[in-house]
Amino acid sequence: MISSIPVIFMPASVDACAYYRMYIPHLNTPFSDYYYTGFTPEGQPKSMDLHRVLGRKIAVVQRQSSTENLQAIKTLHTIGCRVIYDLDDNMWNLPHANPAKITFEQHQRGFAMCAMEADLLTVSTRGLKTATDVAFTQKKEIQIIPNSIDLNLFHRKEIERDDDLVVIGWGGSNTHNADVRDVFDIMPEILSANPHAMMEIVGAPAKKERSQEVKILKLNYKEEKVKVNDKEEIKRTPFTFGCIDLKTREEFELPVEAFRNIIKTRVTGKKSKILLRESEVPYERMVGIETSRQVLDDSELAFHDRYRFKPWVPIWEFPNRLASWAWDIAIAPLEENRFNNSKSNIKMLESAVLKIPCLVSPVNPYVEFCALGGQDLNWLLCHNTQEWREKLTTLINEPERRKFLGERMYQVMNQYFNMEKTRSLWEYAFHTALNT
Repeated sequence: MISSIPVIFMPASVDACAYYRMYIPHLNTPFSDYYYTGFTPEGQPKSMDLHRVLGRKIAVVQRQSSTENLQAIKTLHTIGCRVIYDLDDNMWNLPHANPAKITFEQHQRGFAMCAMEADLLTVSTRGLKTATDVAFTQKKEIQIIPNSIDLNLFHRKEIERDDDLVVIGWGGSNTHNADVRDVFDIMPEILSANPHAMMEIVGAPAKKERSQEVKILKLNYKEEKVKVNDKEEIKRTPFTFGCIDLKTREEFELPVEAFRNIIKTRVTGKKSKILLRESEVPYERMVGIETSRQVLDDSELAFHDRYRFKPWVPIWEFPNRLASWAWDIAIAPLEENRFNNSKSNIKMLESAVLKIPCLVSPVNPYVEFCALGGQDLNWLLCHNTQEWREKLTTLINEPERRKFLGERMYQVMNQYFNMEKTRSLWEYAFHTALNT
């Protein structure tokens, strides 16, 4: 039975979390509204327009943590609106490499304060439910509502590529630097061994920074006469570096000032890999991504001929853009830690829509998804670097295996994570909150 309860979804940001936890449920909840208020841990919320909320029986909010957020929840209660507090990330166990760790640690008390004021908590995974139970000393009912795919939004590619390449794809933010490092490091070897393979990464642009690998040949000085204690002396000031591009063998000079803009320098023997501002480097080589820039600065992948980068797209365009990238294989490496074991299987769901295989690390969300497909999908789990190397090579060279695994993933997604089938869990949560 389709719910007729008037609901308003109030996302904390305009991001993937809001898309899957707020926007897709909103589209599948009749009579619901979608109202972005700016309720976010990073800043102050703008004033809430009560006219948008009046008459709503349920408000679904995300990761609120400030005293202003708390007051907003109390205001919702005073006008007769029940509040569901939704979480999609384990905010208490972020790894040290995650740049969001410091921000979220500052809001621990606020998360608990706002969550306890709500009438019901919803989370996306069993691991997250366990983490939330442990984090909140005051117990509150928690319901699990998995992230799901709306097949009215997501679809397969409509135009086939006209090349013979096999494209391996990954997309993500700089929160995944530690997760992807080992797999990125072996990717140049895999690409070189398979001339028809290409690696494509989707992320935030690198802010007009370019990269090249050079050998510094000499330091050039400029001389000028200066007076020191009434005596004339020759002052030698570093002026330029004489360099050679290790790929093109072209010799050139870079001003010393340019090196003050170096973001990272790695020295291996006599080689230095330098990342400079676009204005300083006369080459077309774009360094992959700010997304995992720290990883790519230390990886040969950034310099491989068959690596390419695509910038992020507005989240509302994501389903169509995902299909247009026409990947053949997806990868989703994750480190083993409590944060990742609480995550959802959304990377596998997005690949399943495209009917392409997704190689993954054996963390809880992926192990659970693969188990739903039996031994067929358990093959997708990569337990070490050697398995990543072997299974990527296998998929690159066996199109029938890619097709079979992609179809099996689609079957699992459609059976267990199709929004048409899981929206009943949201309806149950609405009724639970009303009767709390």
